Amino acid sequence: METPLRTTRQDAGFSFDALPTEIINHICCFLCLHCQIDIVVDATSAVVVPAFQDQLVLARLSQCSKRLRGIAQPVLFHWYHGLEKEDYHIQFNRLAAFVRATIQAPRLAKSVRALAFYKYGDNAGLTISPTGVNRQDPGGLFQAAAAKLGGYLQDKWTRFIPTIDSLQELAMATLLSITQLCLQRTFVETPEKNWVHWSYDMSSLTYLAFVGNRHGLWCETTYHIQEAKALLRHAPNLRTLVAAECTGGQTSILQKFRRTPWDIALLSLRKLSIDGYLDNPAIIVRSCPSLEDLEILHDYDPFQRPINEERDLNHLRGTLRRLCCSATAHKGLGAAGRSGESARNEILRLVEFCHPAGENALKPSFVAFAVLEELEMDQSLLYGAVFSAGLDWDHPEAEDRSLRVTTPEDLLSRLPPSLQRLRVGCIICWPVLYRDLLALAHQRESQFPVLETVVIEVFVAPPEEEHQNLVDTLRSVAGVTVSICYVARSLVSRGLLSLGPGHAPVVPKPVVYS
Repeated sequence: METPLRTTRQDAGFSFDALPTEIINHICCFLCLHCQIDIVVDATSAVVVPAFQDQLVLARLSQCSKRLRGIAQPVLFHWYHGLEKEDYHIQFNRLAAFVRATIQAPRLAKSVRALAFYKYGDNAGLTISPTGVNRQDPGGLFQAAAAKLGGYLQDKWTRFIPTIDSLQELAMATLLSITQLCLQRTFVETPEKNWVHWSYDMSSLTYLAFVGNRHGLWCETTYHIQEAKALLRHAPNLRTLVAAECTGGQTSILQKFRRTPWDIALLSLRKLSIDGYLDNPAIIVRSCPSLEDLEILHDYDPFQRPINEERDLNHLRGTLRRLCCSATAHKGLGAAGRSGESARNEILRLVEFCHPAGENALKPSFVAFAVLEELEMDQSLLYGAVFSAGLDWDHPEAEDRSLRVTTPEDLLSRLPPSLQRLRVGCIICWPVLYRDLLALAHQRESQFPVLETVVIEVFVAPPEEEHQNLVDTLRSVAGVTVSICYVARSLVSRGLLSLGPGHAPVVPKPVVYS
């Protein structure tokens, strides 16, 4: 009679370390936010904070064995995110530990893919005492790394008491494998401290987002896009650039750069999202010959030259797939108690002030843009300056005048056959758009065969009968889905443009009737 096999607790136990490397790596990636979402540096605090707990799991896993450390630790270092509202000293200590580890272990430096750096509010310029720096860098690793890099970072670490800016920029310059970077900067008057002297390789970088104004205050000092030129020159493979609030925010800063030429070309860039008080944003657009996705906020300013599709976008007729142009950020329209009609009238006054009747009556045409699939524009930009021709919402006859100076063909003849999605924002004259979209329904099959969606953003709900008629007609006659919602108004709004890094997308409130 055979003796049955005896199984000890050790024999029957499960060892995580015994799993195949591929499975362990897959588990580690499941615990890494960078591996789970496309752009980790744009993530909100609500997403990032829980992901820190997963990083703690990876850190503990790295301490279990030499084999697990070799698998989990590189994944742990995929991304670093400095929370915007974290205490300054806590943030400095956390970042110092991260940078110190990457300097001491070059294999970990090669694993870093994404960095998100903020300024930390009122403590943005706070320095760390020499004692505090020495505690985090007892061997002088940071200063030695800056000396090895040379250039302005060496000077910055030698001559000035380090700030968190110094440590952030040291990380950017030494971690050559980063592909994503989110960076908040304010204008710096001191030349020796200014990142306009950037001279370090960033050829791996493909996504760059600059963080500007975080509180909706125009007077808040932010960076100027001209300050970023040196960094952009050293990122030749950049494919996406988000330049939010990129013009300094103070008159003295605007004047400083008003005559500075834009003398770089962004040859690899595929997406540009830019807003701010720029004298001539078209110059930057024309430096990007391969754009497929363009977001630009004019923000009504009589001194700002608007985009002209023939003059400024002609070089993109064969590449541009999405164009989003907004005329106002809507920031001043979100005050408590402001009615939709009051906000609409304010936009109308801005239109009349910046583009008086008879001036700049530009009606943009996109017929020649052969691959343009998505067009998103405020009504005042899409139609041109027709609404300034005596339009006055205080008098009922104003609607009749605006209807007389436009026809459905004026709009439809300027839209491309490749259009799949049309979004019209900041509606200041509903009757004109209502008339034109009804005409579009009957011409969709012949002129716009691939059109699928129309999105309309209003300040004031249109008449219920017209709302329902438009939705039913476009659906039944043309097979087009229509969404009518209210203009999203907040202190962090960028008009029709997507919100800046760290902000959750705003879900528009649909128009409903009781």
